Amino acid sequence: MNRRDFLLMAQALGLSAWFGDMVFAQSSGSICIRRTATSQAAITDIATLRRGVNVLKANPASTQYGSWAYWANSHGTPDPVPPALQNVWRQCHHGTRHFFSWHRAYVFFFESLIREITQTDAFALPYWDWYRSRSIPPAFAQGTVGGRPNDLFHQQRAYVRRTLLQGALQRASFDVFQPDLEGNPHGTVHVMVGGEMGRVPTSARDPLFWAHHGNVDRMWSVWLALDNRRRNPSDSGWLNRSFAFDVAGNNRLTVAQLVNTEALGYRYDSVGITGPSDAVPRRPQNVVVMPPTPSAAPSGAFPSTLSEKKQLTLTGSSFRLDMRAPTGARDRLSTMAVAPLARSGQLTLILEGVRATDLGRQRGFEYRIYANLPPKPSRKHRHSDFFLGVFNSFQLSYRADYAADLSFPIGQLAPALAKHDLWTTTGINVSLISDDEETDKPLVTIENVKLIMSNAPTE
Repeated sequence: MNRRDFLLMAQALGLSAWFGDMVFAQSSGSICIRRTATSQAAITDIATLRRGVNVLKANPASTQYGSWAYWANSHGTPDPVPPALQNVWRQCHHGTRHFFSWHRAYVFFFESLIREITQTDAFALPYWDWYRSRSIPPAFAQGTVGGRPNDLFHQQRAYVRRTLLQGALQRASFDVFQPDLEGNPHGTVHVMVGGEMGRVPTSARDPLFWAHHGNVDRMWSVWLALDNRRRNPSDSGWLNRSFAFDVAGNNRLTVAQLVNTEALGYRYDSVGITGPSDAVPRRPQNVVVMPPTPSAAPSGAFPSTLSEKKQLTLTGSSFRLDMRAPTGARDRLSTMAVAPLARSGQLTLILEGVRATDLGRQRGFEYRIYANLPPKPSRKHRHSDFFLGVFNSFQLSYRADYAADLSFPIGQLAPALAKHDLWTTTGINVSLISDDEETDKPLVTIENVKLIMSNAPTE
């Protein structure tokens, strides 16, 4: 029996631990190069990935390490998880400090598996550079290869071109950079591809998932390369966390083992970025007026709801909320423009009960949120001076009911907005910018929208 036959037999028997001795094979020799999927240099790796995916899909036993369903379910699944697989299925880390590190381990072990089942020690996972081109790489498109359907194509897609932001890469702190990038571009690309990729529980069923997350992983390296003063977290709670992908726990890595890609045996062909900087959008013409809350606390008695609106329905169009502030809050708003938040307190946009409708789940959506956009953007306006964050259907799909409560701090933007003469004491204009066309049916409902002002810490 040769090595390949033994390997295939091991897969059929579900001997996942057998892979444990081999996952570091590439790190003992030369460094493998992960290349952009649209390059000529990636043709061999694309062919290897296609062969490996074909082998995995041919194994119908979802509970076996060597099957396509096992790896898709490791990220997420809408189905019940067997008791024996509770520790290795449905374990993706979204919205945590381990978003990058868990996905790096996930991609690493999948790449190692492809390398083993194809007997290709030099294989490196190709990535989709969506900043260079938002179009799905041709290698993952519908068609035939060698007279058979392309195993990298996935029927359940509903592609819609969307705006991808680069602002996360300008963040100096890892704990700000990571959640920013997780929202847009990471979540935005999932929504952009749509179909099963657009929902957390099913996203890894699409082979394009791996090329997408190859680039997400690359963004971690890009962020570090942009400024040599940047650092990953150094606390033991972060570094000592470990992730396992087989039941026996042989295929396990700690975050400390994951921070250096070359120690894992790979690097990227480029850690540069392309494309224009983020553009400041135009202020939407559609306005929803939110009057000041009559019962708002007088000056000096906070926290307080300054403005509130119940039951807001979103149908795909961009619009803005004209959130008026009561007179008792205006001194504090004025102070925010010139004083640190430690002295002035915080101003926060709260969205309670954000829920995707059935149409919103199926169609997908994203809203980018801004404060006090100028009537006409100019070169003097920086995107980061106005940007608050995003919410999208992929983000909401973390939960089975597609619902969440979201908050977006505004006060830290006050000094920059004041320099543009766009900070006022009468209220805040919050713009929700969408790439979708308006529909006559709701995509999202929000139970309550609030503008909250909190006290500054006691000195």
